[in-house]
Amino acid sequence: MPEVSMLDRLAGPGLDLLGRVDACLARYGAPAGHPVLGLIRDAGLTPGEALAFAVSLDDGPFRRASLPVPGPLPSLRDVTWDGAARDAFETQWTAVVRQQEALAERMAATRAYAEAVVEWVGLVRRSVAEAVGTALGSMEAVRVKTESDPLAAAEIGAVVLRAAVRPFPGGVEWAGRLSEVEFVAPGRGGGRAGRGFSVAL
Repeated sequence: MPEVSMLDRLAGPGLDLLGRVDACLARYGAPAGHPVLGLIRDAGLTPGEALAFAVSLDDGPFRRASLPVPGPLPSLRDVTWDGAARDAFETQWTAVVRQQEALAERMAATRAYAEAVVEWVGLVRRSVAEAVGTALGSMEAVRVKTESDPLAAAEIGAVVLRAAVRPFPGGVEWAGRLSEVEFVAPGRGGGRAGRGFSVAL
């Protein structure tokens, strides 16, 4: 049976409180200049939506992903033959080796990306759980529930949004590291006639 996290335990009462926070801010607004206004604008989420997002995060597929990194291909150092056949094969083989090296680098980067996602999801969920736990036990929560106090709602919203907005490690740098690997075929060229060959790998 999967372990229930702190955020999962707090999700029910937390979503209820943050729903009230959202409704209060929507009806009365936040005090002028309050940090929650900038946080909502930057995140593009209300505090309740930020909590729902954190609850929905699932790192399971990234934990279960099997990403083996291919090993190097054999070298042609011990291949003994000459002529056009050897030249043509060596040209093709060199291209294949380069492709294999590029694939190995990309697979290693993909595995590192999956590990970074797992770390980031855990950070966001733990951070939001702590913020929600603090909010639920606060006097601001009492004032939101009993008085629909917009200042109290803004304070709670700011705490939750600060916890939820965590930049992903590496940011846009992953775009180049995870791009598609294309096979670059060698150009075709002529050669002298082959004279037969023997192979010893």
